[in-house]
Amino acid sequence: MTQSPRLNRSPENTLEASMKDAIDILLQDKQHTDAQKLLAFHHATPEFLPRVVAEFRLLQKQGRKAGGAKSLFHFLRWDGHWQAIDDFEIDDHLRPLAVRVCALLWPDIKGMVQFCPCAADDILGTRIVRRGKGRGNFLYPGKNTVSAASFLPPEKNGAGLVRPIRLGGFPTVITIPPPVPVLDRPATFHGLITEAEAASIAAPLRGFVDNSPNPRHPILLAWLRHVEAQPEIFAFMQKTLLERNPERFSAYSLLEYARWSIKRAAERHKRFTLPNNFGGLYSRALIVLNLQFNGLCEFKEDSSGKVRPGRANRLLGCSLASEPINGEPYRRLVWNRVTE
Repeated sequence: MTQSPRLNRSPENTLEASMKDAIDILLQDKQHTDAQKLLAFHHATPEFLPRVVAEFRLLQKQGRKAGGAKSLFHFLRWDGHWQAIDDFEIDDHLRPLAVRVCALLWPDIKGMVQFCPCAADDILGTRIVRRGKGRGNFLYPGKNTVSAASFLPPEKNGAGLVRPIRLGGFPTVITIPPPVPVLDRPATFHGLITEAEAASIAAPLRGFVDNSPNPRHPILLAWLRHVEAQPEIFAFMQKTLLERNPERFSAYSLLEYARWSIKRAAERHKRFTLPNNFGGLYSRALIVLNLQFNGLCEFKEDSSGKVRPGRANRLLGCSLASEPINGEPYRRLVWNRVTE
């Protein structure tokens, strides 16, 4: 890589610049609470944002054209045990801001993410430009994205691009983002489950549906077809939960961890999907087959109206206990009919 020039750097300026990276410079003058939280998280866990970039680059190397930032953050929660901001690790509200920081400083990943206008654009002064079809929208810095500094054109850096920041004043200092690790594709996901294990996954979930109030409901039948076609998803969730044995956990986060893990490891000839309206069904099935975790995961009552993800309790014939018991953090799931 061609090194960017560092012009007339005095010892004092050199020392000050060496203590900051481009993420510091981008966020340090943003007074919004989320920007300051993300900056504090970066200081405490400087490897997190570069790892976000590394995961997107891994998918690019595998020929994939997109990756969900939500799934990626949940994957990193479980994979790296990152905890700092709230009870379930890095705050979900920081995800749009964090992904924008990554796309600004490592611009080769910006085509991997679907950007939608939100408060993070106001915080950073960024703009979204629509190009082409599908995920053809791209993030660009605005006039106020960096103050007392300016972005330089992106340059090659290892496996991808970086966008250096030039600090104003004299002497001039050019700062680049932190280094990004290069990840290798993990072992194929198909190696984690055998045909016998696949059958052992599908059978009890069919029994789960048979004991539901309406076993022939179209959503339940579609879910069973999904289970039989892609048993790796539930197998991976259950394996992870049993191995980690957490004192409490987010079932939704575990689902998203499974989604990203499969995407980064699965052979491309088998397409894995995880429709949102199956998430609640998988989460509740995880508990009914592993009752030792009942009360360690927060579930909600069904949503009113026709919001599909909020129908899982009614579909499966379960509800929530009136209050936690035995010192458990959350209310237990209670089944109105006996499940086997």
